[in-house]
Amino acid sequence: MSYRGPAKNPLIVLSDGVWTGREANSESNVQRLASLVWGESGLPRDDDFAHLHPTGKAHYVNSVPVGSTFMESSSHVIHGLNVQDIEHQCIDTYEYLVHGYTPQETEIWMFGVSKGAFIVRSVAGMINNCGIVKPVYSLNGDVDVDKTHRLCQQVYRIYQCPSEANTPKSEQSRIFRRKHSWALIGDGDVVESPIRFMGIFDSVGERGIPEFAGAVGADWPKLHNQHVSSVVSEVYHAVSLHDRLYAYQPCLISRDTEYGPSYGITERWFPGTHYDICRQSFKIVRGVLPQRLESLLPAWAWSSKTIQPNEVLSDLVFKWMLECIDTHDPSGLVIPKNTLYRELDGLKHSILEGRNTGDGDVYDHILQFAPFGRYFDLVLSTAFGNWQDNQLYKMLFACRPRLVPEFNASVYNYRGPDPNLDGKIIQKLANLPSSSTTPEKQPETRYPSTSYDGWLLRR
Repeated sequence: MSYRGPAKNPLIVLSDGVWTGREANSESNVQRLASLVWGESGLPRDDDFAHLHPTGKAHYVNSVPVGSTFMESSSHVIHGLNVQDIEHQCIDTYEYLVHGYTPQETEIWMFGVSKGAFIVRSVAGMINNCGIVKPVYSLNGDVDVDKTHRLCQQVYRIYQCPSEANTPKSEQSRIFRRKHSWALIGDGDVVESPIRFMGIFDSVGERGIPEFAGAVGADWPKLHNQHVSSVVSEVYHAVSLHDRLYAYQPCLISRDTEYGPSYGITERWFPGTHYDICRQSFKIVRGVLPQRLESLLPAWAWSSKTIQPNEVLSDLVFKWMLECIDTHDPSGLVIPKNTLYRELDGLKHSILEGRNTGDGDVYDHILQFAPFGRYFDLVLSTAFGNWQDNQLYKMLFACRPRLVPEFNASVYNYRGPDPNLDGKIIQKLANLPSSSTTPEKQPETRYPSTSYDGWLLRR
């Protein structure tokens, strides 16, 4: 895709997803990655929206406030979180790059999980449209922060605009880049992509991220452009094989270039649900009663149980992503080599122990994780039979197996021995079923998705 010269200083963007934070006692794979980038001091554990590395080399962004729940952050129907939230995060991330990027000295590394993957892909789209604008300077030679911010806002609006005049290859876009931005491939003699590496965990948004659009109702805004352009050199995408939530369809990646649809793209399907791949834990309902009062009530009666990811599968995916980083960061500028190799050894040991295998796919009995959930489930089933057929429930929790579209897709064989794990089998370590069965045939199946068997059958 582009010539790569000597290693440059990395400018690292880390955009987190939902269902992470202190209250759930969880950290996503991107948050763990940020901790490795931060080093010995570690990523701050407060609830601030964003954190800047002490040297300025990295920028970590929380996607949803720590106090949010599954019902708030997954459906976005209850509190309407989405459009303004996404716009704010895209502009904030892009503005960080504007203040830190120079093509001679820096290269961009992007990481995103879940909704955070949606954010970094959108920012890459903004760069494809408008390039990376240069900071605006005032007459005294200082950066005019306000004008620079407003210019970044304009970049986002140009990216979102459907007009042909604002497409990346339009004359108007070329003029904008010549006037305001560092040159991109195709704008002159540039031979390097500004984004060296994009690593994402289960990018969702094939139907868009669900949102509540006021009086209009539920809407599904998509990525403005689902292709990854030449502004990104290498893409690594870990995709969930076992997730069934229809609202979280994967947004797969391809290129729209003469090099071919998969040039520089490594997309691999891993066993586990969306929250396994991303390493996210969450509660269905939180904050109905004061926290102190809730803590005094019997756990079996009131408390909303935290849904836990399968740590074996989370570790498997995280190990793969670190190995990909290692391949493209020979100098250890993103993560020091001793830190990275120590983490890889720890991940392998943790996988082989196979201790924390989480709750599996909970979508068919998700109410049981709510306060008094088992009792509500029993009452509803007694009164209405299969109450899950309710239209509102289906809108929020409709399930169907994902489709692996390509016969030759890279799909991790979790039923066979892995030579990189001393010949052990992930199916056994992670407590996965030996074959996929529908919930109707075997209600207690931990992972009822039939995606893997369907893919094997079609090959």
